[in-house]
Amino acid sequence: MEINGEIEYRHGKIKVSLAEGALVTDVVRQAGLILNTSCAGKGVCGGCAVDLLEGVYQHDGQNFIVSGGQPSRIHGCKTRIVEGPFRISIPRRSLVETGERVVADFILKEYTGFDPAIRQMKLTVPKPSLEDARGDFEHICRELREKHQIELSGGSLSAFRRLSWAVREGNYHIKIYLAWIDDRWELLAVEPIKDGLNKDCFGLAVDIGTTTVAVSLVDIAKGKITDTVTCYNQQIQQADDVAARIVYAGTDEGLLQMQRLIIDQTINPLIQMLCKRHHIDCHNIMRMVVSGNTVMWNLFLAIDPTPIGVVPFQPVCRDPGTYRARDLNLAIYPDAPVDIVPSISAYVGGDIVSDIETSRLMKTNQFALMIDIGTNGEIAVSDGKQVLVTACAAGPAFEGLRISHGMRASVGAIEQITLGEKGNKCHCKVIGGGKPVGICGSGLIDFLAQAFRVGLVTNSGRFQRQMLDQCPRLRMVSGAKFMLEYVVAERDQTEDADHEITVTEKDIETLLQAKAAIFAALNLLIKRTGKTFNDLENIYLAGGFAKYINIENAITIGLLPEIDLHKYVVIGNGSLAGAYLAMIDRNVWQTFRQTIDLPKVVELNLDPNFQDEYTFALFLPNMQEELFSKTMAKLQTI
Repeated sequence: MEINGEIEYRHGKIKVSLAEGALVTDVVRQAGLILNTSCAGKGVCGGCAVDLLEGVYQHDGQNFIVSGGQPSRIHGCKTRIVEGPFRISIPRRSLVETGERVVADFILKEYTGFDPAIRQMKLTVPKPSLEDARGDFEHICRELREKHQIELSGGSLSAFRRLSWAVREGNYHIKIYLAWIDDRWELLAVEPIKDGLNKDCFGLAVDIGTTTVAVSLVDIAKGKITDTVTCYNQQIQQADDVAARIVYAGTDEGLLQMQRLIIDQTINPLIQMLCKRHHIDCHNIMRMVVSGNTVMWNLFLAIDPTPIGVVPFQPVCRDPGTYRARDLNLAIYPDAPVDIVPSISAYVGGDIVSDIETSRLMKTNQFALMIDIGTNGEIAVSDGKQVLVTACAAGPAFEGLRISHGMRASVGAIEQITLGEKGNKCHCKVIGGGKPVGICGSGLIDFLAQAFRVGLVTNSGRFQRQMLDQCPRLRMVSGAKFMLEYVVAERDQTEDADHEITVTEKDIETLLQAKAAIFAALNLLIKRTGKTFNDLENIYLAGGFAKYINIENAITIGLLPEIDLHKYVVIGNGSLAGAYLAMIDRNVWQTFRQTIDLPKVVELNLDPNFQDEYTFALFLPNMQEELFSKTMAKLQTI
């Protein structure tokens, strides 16, 4: 018997018909929406919470009825729809939405190169004759050689299949698309020059992050980004960190599932959104460049990452090269080249190679540091002669995961927090200017720094118990005897008006673990150079939300080194920037391939001092207070 119902969310209602009962999360996905199931459907993260408004459902094998006027909030991953008609309302914070630009922003430093890896040209092909036995392709080759000094090495099968038709349909006037592949030009596609058939050519720059994916639509002819969309990497449905994904991908079935999650459920929906928004045919997208850490591009290509997870941490290769979209089931032109930015090592990936190029770190003689703040903290330091690189597992806290009311830096996220004396007042700035839905990474950093300054939080990251009677926003967590939480926004102040937004001691612990991993790696890498943080001339901040963090607050909590603020240079999403540069300037690939062999990789897991440095950094700002002498002096005057 068919089960009918509807899904309600902030943009409207979607009608759904089911052949049989199904999990709420699956039904929501069928409706074209995605719930935040970052705990892989274990029912512990609360990300897929929805309100049941009407219908018959099942939880733990027991059926229950929801009637009008008595909504019931449940976890969608643990509840099945049994009978209709059903109505389900999805709170905004439970939706994995696309389209936010915050994690996609980047800043390029004095970059002027423009030599795209895709070219489009108009040609007139000679008409055939009995005296000339050459084919259309040979005529194109001669025309390019004699008039444009371009040597063609061959063509795609799609181009050859379409060539004869295109030449004659356009009355021997054609538009060709050339692709630079393996240091040679190839005929990628051909179209007749005819009213209604002329099309623009686009490319995609893609940053595959462990937690977040960003896709930029690039107008090849102009070399400009037309639009960018982002969403959570849907691999978080099964595992939310790199190590867990390596384990999950250890079987053939698990590996293919990881590939499906990143391509079918993450990248392709973003491509479709871009095409729909800008009214273009997905076949107009002629190339894709992918930048990401080594494990992410292994999973994207369905290459077994298991060797990366065990000593000596060896990837199958560092420079995987170029593939075709059809082989990866990507929703673009089937023969489109898909290029992967090469990696330095198993845990220092193409994303940091992109960061290095974007920041121009290796093109100066400065003693400078580059930090990519994300789920995996990646760091490079250069003195103009040698480059040291490393990576650490920070976890997804900076991107809103594993945090009670955490979310990505999107519309509705609290991005800035200011606390009054003793924390009695809390002023928030919300992305988009409306009521808050949750807190993103920059907001969490602000809160912790402010709470530490006003004496609400101890240097060990615990709330001051004696403040319970002095701060009305501080209280015990319901159901937890010894844990406190701070109310950032009351229920009636939030967008859905159905929950308070709080920061718990567990949230602070998670954030401290993330910042400790990054600072410990920073400190050890600087020590390897024989210099100190004060010797640095610049620190380049990369990563999705680096552009939006308050640097002074990040120093206060011990995430970033205590140096003059003017030495910090924000580049933002350098991984996405690197993919974009590789799209508009084919010469960048030579730089990438030179870069991967220059740095010395520092394996933190082999450094006997890492655990001590990590432990020191778990405190605010750090147990080694001499590293934050100015910060500590300021705190003592408050």
